[in-house]
Amino acid sequence: MKTWWDYYPAMLMGLVLPLLAILLPTGQLKGHVVGGGPVRQTLINAVSKYLPVDAAGRYVEAFNQATVGGEVVLALPVALNISAVVVAFLFVVLSGVMGLSNWMKRGEFSSQRKASKGAQK
Repeated sequence: MKTWWDYYPAMLMGLVLPLLAILLPTGQLKGHVVGGGPVRQTLINAVSKYLPVDAAGRYVEAFNQATVGGEVVLALPVALNISAVVVAFLFVVLSGVMGLSNWMKRGEFSSQRKASKGAQK
């Protein structure tokens, strides 16, 4: 029977990966800039589309003038929301997987009990 202990690494990954993505430093991989700053900037730009114009302008301006630590602080609420959505999605999916797996295992055990009872007669 499957329990949440079997799936806790997936839940932890869903919680940690969005946070880790904004905390990583900016680096280069095969001539392309990856991690850190571009990820935070993409998050800020994506969120600013849904804010009122004045608030979006202030948010983007604060990000443009921030240090790396300030960028992380400004991107943290977005990353936490992404983590919450990912964990909620994983909860629903893994609940279904556990329910299906445990239902199949119960059927298998029931079949084995019936076969065992029939063999004893």
